[in-house]
Order: sequence, then C-alpha cells, then structure tokens
Amino acid sequence: MKILLARGRVRLSPYLVGAGVLLMAGSTLLPAHAQPEGDSLMVPDDAATGVGVTIAPVETPAQKAARADREVQERDWALWQAARLELGGPDGVNEGQKPAQTIAAYAKWLSDHGDLHPLVRAEAGVAVARLQGQTGDRAGANATLEALWNKSQEGDGALLVRAAQASLVLNAPGEDKGKAGAQAQALLEPLVGRAIARSRVRFESARELLQRYADALAAQGKGAQMAQFATKVLLGAPEHLPGAAQNQGGWLYGATVGALLGETRPEAAGQALSWAKLSWVECSFDKSSITDASRLVAQALSAQPDGEALVAGWVKAQKDPSLANPLQGVALPPTDDRALPGLLSTLGEDEQNREARVGVLLWMGRPHEAMVAAVAGAGKIPEWAKGQRLDVMREVARVFKARDLSLKSGNAYLQWVSKPVGDNPLEVFLAQVPAKEGAVTQVAAAPAKGGTP
Repeated sequence: MKILLARGRVRLSPYLVGAGVLLMAGSTLLPAHAQPEGDSLMVPDDAATGVGVTIAPVETPAQKAARADREVQERDWALWQAARLELGGPDGVNEGQKPAQTIAAYAKWLSDHGDLHPLVRAEAGVAVARLQGQTGDRAGANATLEALWNKSQEGDGALLVRAAQASLVLNAPGEDKGKAGAQAQALLEPLVGRAIARSRVRFESARELLQRYADALAAQGKGAQMAQFATKVLLGAPEHLPGAAQNQGGWLYGATVGALLGETRPEAAGQALSWAKLSWVECSFDKSSITDASRLVAQALSAQPDGEALVAGWVKAQKDPSLANPLQGVALPPTDDRALPGLLSTLGEDEQNREARVGVLLWMGRPHEAMVAAVAGAGKIPEWAKGQRLDVMREVARVFKARDLSLKSGNAYLQWVSKPVGDNPLEVFLAQVPAKEGAVTQVAAAPAKGGTP
C-alpha cells in the first residue's frame, strides 16, 4: 500500500539553539511564498458536481437548533460589545478611572436586557464581578456571581461563572493559600468533566475553569493530583496533545511540570521530567510550541542532579543528534493499559482527528504508525488545498521530532520536500522504524505540480 505525498515548494528556516531555548531564524514558520493565499482555498470551478446546479444543504433538527442558538449568541454578543464600548469607554478606560460608575452602568444594562443569551449574560456578569473585586467589593462580586450561578447552571456560561468564583477565592487577600485552593477545588470539581468534554468543541469556554482547577491544585501543593488531572484532560480531549503555546494544551504541560517541581516527594522531579518530555514529543512543529516545550525540558532537567550538565547536553544534542540526549531514557507519563488504545479506537480514521491520532500513537511509543497516520490520505488532497498540504508536512515533521528528540530530521524532511534530492526521508523512516503487522511500509512522492495525486 502506498501513501502519496505531494512535493510542494516549502522551505523551513532552521531553528537556532542557544541558552537552552530554541528559537527560529525569521519571523514565520514558512516563507511568504509558501503561505496559503486567501484565494488558494477556493474550490476551482471544474470541481463542481454539476453545472448550474445549486444543492441546498439539508439541516437536521439538531443542526437547525444549534444554528439558531449561535445566531442569538452572536447578536447578543454584538450588543454587549457595543454597550461595553459606550459605557466602559475606549479600551475600558472608564473601568479603570471610574469603576463605581461603570459597575452601575453595566449592572443597569444587564437588568435592562433580561433575555440575553446565557453565555453573553455570563460574560457580562463576570465582567461586573471582576470590577467589583478589583475595587475591593468582594461581597458584591460574590453576590453578582452567585446570582448568575442561580440563574443558570447549564451551558458554557456556568463554566465561566464557576471559574470566576474560584478565581475570587484563590486571590482572596490574606487567605491561607492551601485553604483557598481547597475551597476553589471543591467549587470546580463537579464541573471538571463537563469542561473537558466541552473543551473539544469550544475551548475558550472551558479553558478558564480548567486553568483555575489547576491553580487550585497548585495552591495546595498537589503535584501528583495535578498529573492525574492533566492525564484526564488529555485522554478526554486529545485535541490538546499538540499544545500550541497557551491556546490549547500548552498551559497544561507547564502547570503540571510546575506543580510537580513544587513538591518535595523524591520522585516528583522525575515525574516532572516525564511530563516535560511528553510536551516535547507532542508539541506541534511551530516556533511557539517548540519554544515552550524546550523551556519546560530545560526547567525539568535543571531540577535533576547535575542539572546544569544535563541542560548543556540537551542543547548539544539539538545541534548534533548523534550525541547522547538526556531525554532518551526518560519514560513518558504512564496511563491505564487500556486508555490509549481505547482512545485511538474512538478517534477512528476521521481526517479531522489527524493531529489527535498522531499524538496518541506518539504517547504509546509507536512512531511508525504515527508517521502513517500523519500522511494518511495525503494523496487525496487536491493541488489547490495548500493549507491542508502544509498541515500534513508539519505533522510529518512533528513525528520526526518526536522520534529523534531533535529538530534536525524534521527540518531535513521539509528541506527535502522543497528540493527532493536523494532518498525520500519518509521511506527511510518507515524502513528503519519497526512497524506492527499491517502497517503501511512505503511512502512515495506524488506527481509534480499540476499532476493528479
């Protein structure tokens, strides 16, 4: 079986290594000429299934209800943004200069708009509560949030409200840190499962609650429980495995490593290094993700005996992968024996799950299958879909990085795509890396530009 991967004109600036932090030469991952242009994602006319025929999509009742809800939410969000600009002033200047007056204006606006979408009402109410808290009116902030919670305990708005309540508890002046963390944890615990599930669909609505839960555990010094929580999040929402900076799972890796390093248990530093390695193995092949993961690795290595020498060895191994890499013998965080295989089965072969499927296979220590998953279906990507082709190339580079714990092979592959001289690195990879029975064992290049994949 062959998987076709098109040769595109893609060049990647090499990463530079220095002071234990990986940086990229240049401001973008790809040069301007390789970036998908706005009109490049348009479907060409000859791809139409019929000439002069318009096929109207058929909505299911659930899709129709979701669309109607989204339209109401967008309408009410625009109303709130306009009100905030009018009442709070440009860039919220009145919130800083006239907080009491602004709080009263926001509260009146909320009262006058009683039929707002629940999420928009929660957003506006939380803004009021935050202002109240900043002015020292903690009782008022608590009352505002409790009223919002009593009005609706369902949907994304409830997640935002509970997260704001937990934040108020965690930041209480003079409060014992551990006690505040325990109170915040108790507030958030019943909603963690819902937030993880919701983060797969609408990450922003769930992120606040998940982050505050991590803060609550850290405040109590519960590094081991933080690692369990991180495992639960990643198994429940594997889309976050790549961890692009702070936007997806990146914050989770950092919070876990930090919490473990804050513990006094002898084994905690080793567990922190395992999580730092997972961050490196899983991270996307882009500047921000790699920089964040590299910092975590350096941080975790520094906490080991002879940490300075280990960090130096890590940096040297990035320049020369033939040298000993201090991450090489470090095990990835453990999971239940059935958890990752079960998750892999759930993800199936859906194209939208490509990154998650690759991530699960990398965590399982199966780089051959991860590479096959990275290029699966690449030959079916049409020539005009440059963005999809670049996504596949980044995933391939991600697998190279994970296997070698270095950027060299990933960059070498991308350079080969730009100028295919010598053996195809994918064919070499799949020939060298052991595969399980039934795995794809060959990857070939597609016809040159203009050909049909």
